[in-house]
Amino acid sequence: MLFIFLSDMFRKKRGLGKNYVLIFLVFASKFTLFDGQSYYETLQNGTETGYDSVVLMQCARVVQRSAIFDQYLYIRTIHGGGHMFEDEMLFDLSADVHQQNNIASEKPELLNQGARIIFNWQNKYMEKSPYTVDPIWTVMKEGGPQHAHGMLEQYAERLKETGRDYISFKKKYHLV
Repeated sequence: MLFIFLSDMFRKKRGLGKNYVLIFLVFASKFTLFDGQSYYETLQNGTETGYDSVVLMQCARVVQRSAIFDQYLYIRTIHGGGHMFEDEMLFDLSADVHQQNNIASEKPELLNQGARIIFNWQNKYMEKSPYTVDPIWTVMKEGGPQHAHGMLEQYAERLKETGRDYISFKKKYHLV
């Protein structure tokens, strides 16, 4: 793995702090499914390269697909792994680096832009993929995040025992 810190120009243009890191897997040859572009010119002389957005997928602790564009992070949650995440979240990374203030309801046009970025990326990926199923749906067909298998019912009971809102939790995870 190669960790690359984002250039000052890239970060400042998007209003991001100094701690943002891009992670690339380094292989002898480029896989045809990868959308990566060389970042060499940016590192050497600051020339703007790459894409206007980045799409990320998480299927370990939760099942989510996200898009980073401008200074925004859009997150679409398919399975929260026991967390009570909203289905769609939007964060302004320049004003909220710790992603505490979901501005989805305040910025529906940006929420739609994030969803459209993921939709377009997914269509492009699936067109060139040798597989007929999106990996997210493979994980969902297997029951969602591995750590949550068989544990959500127990956690709902724990919420009930401790006087917390277990009914909303059970509804969200289809336990009722």
